[in-house]
Amino acid sequence: MKKLLIVFLAIPLPVFGYEKHELHGIWSMIPLNNGIANVVTLDKDGVSKHYTVQCTNKNGHFTISEPDIGKYKILNNLLVITDGDGNPVTELKVISVGNGGMKLGQEYFTLEYRKAKEVKPLCDMYR
Repeated sequence: MKKLLIVFLAIPLPVFGYEKHELHGIWSMIPLNNGIANVVTLDKDGVSKHYTVQCTNKNGHFTISEPDIGKYKILNNLLVITDGDGNPVTELKVISVGNGGMKLGQEYFTLEYRKAKEVKPLCDMYR
């Protein structure tokens, strides 16, 4: 039994069902009812870029801001994004990552993202 336990502990397991590298990339948020459809990039060096997006009508039009650049890290299954001075800006629970999608949330809401190849909001999904 002791040998089995040692072998089991030596196997690297993903934390909370995903590997950190799965978070790397460009993520476009499925629009909320109010038209918010932000885009975030998370690079392998821990740098985040957050683009505030507002879908302006139901035809896929939008406004997008210049990115807010900060840092991110995963702590106890929370995606913690800080500003350039290291002050926490956002803490979201990582609910799931995989199959080209990611769900983040807090107690009262869930945000759903799709992996993207470029910084482009999903305003064509705004209904």
